[in-house]
Amino acid sequence: MFGEKDFENTYRRILKKHGYKFTGIIGRGGMSRVDEVRHLSTRELRAIKHLGPNPPPEKVQRFKKTLRRETEYIFDHPNVMKGVDYFEDGGNVFYVMPRMEHNLEHLLLDDKKYDIRFLLDIIIQTTAGLNYLHQNGVIHRDLKPSNILYNLNEDEVWVVICDFGLSQDKMAKFKNDLSRFFGGGRRSGTPSYAAPEQLRKDDKYDKRCDIYSLGRVMDELVGKKAILNRKYIQTFHQNRKMDAMSKKVFLYKIDKPYLLQGDISKYLPYSFIDLALRCLQRNPAKRPSDIVQVFYELTKIQQECRVADAGEMLRQEVLAYRTRDT
Repeated sequence: MFGEKDFENTYRRILKKHGYKFTGIIGRGGMSRVDEVRHLSTRELRAIKHLGPNPPPEKVQRFKKTLRRETEYIFDHPNVMKGVDYFEDGGNVFYVMPRMEHNLEHLLLDDKKYDIRFLLDIIIQTTAGLNYLHQNGVIHRDLKPSNILYNLNEDEVWVVICDFGLSQDKMAKFKNDLSRFFGGGRRSGTPSYAAPEQLRKDDKYDKRCDIYSLGRVMDELVGKKAILNRKYIQTFHQNRKMDAMSKKVFLYKIDKPYLLQGDISKYLPYSFIDLALRCLQRNPAKRPSDIVQVFYELTKIQQECRVADAGEMLRQEVLAYRTRDT
């Protein structure tokens, strides 16, 4: 048994033995701590997850079980976190991952607003990672902003989904595809982002619970952080449809979607709001049936925004040209 100070000294020796140098603490969660380390050979920065000083045996076993999901899944997709190292020492467990600079939780808490094309890029990459998981028989079950990490390189963003502690794979209960229901017997997920069927004890749910969680991320990310600099035309029929759909969504502790608060909906493509509201339907059968469908619709929306931007640029150029002539 040793205190925090003794642990830090021992911890640094353990890291050095395994080829790493401690550089700082990134954050603490309910179960573990995540630190930044530098690989001594490659000089690359990485993140390492561990339990801290004197973890009780039952906590170590629970942590190992959580990490086993992350280490046994053979992930090979740019938008899904893939561990780079794993070792045990002194009764503790250490899991090394690529170092990501940001997560969506931090982005939602900052004071900045962002171009919708940037936000769509984050959402599309998240959807691509989620599609890869579903195609490989894995339901995440805890998709939320803090589990979506990203790095920025000039104007490009790289997004990865992480934390598979609550994930469910198709081999866990059934030796067939994810169209069969999982769950039942206990609640799972983070209440603010979990699908309603996940929060009802003894209910059943399938991969569409991840589609609901993605809808929550879409609603919060764009509804809170998009720069509102262009009005999109919404027809009377579209407004009626949005109003009807909004009465069928489930939002934990929130009166209505962010996308429908105030005048936000006037500044966003109807197609995006429609997709987000369909993802948020209480009834799983009313949601998109497959994440591939969501990805396809998002890429069309992205193209719609690019065409709108190109049209606006052309309009500005024509106005500038006419001004020069006069």
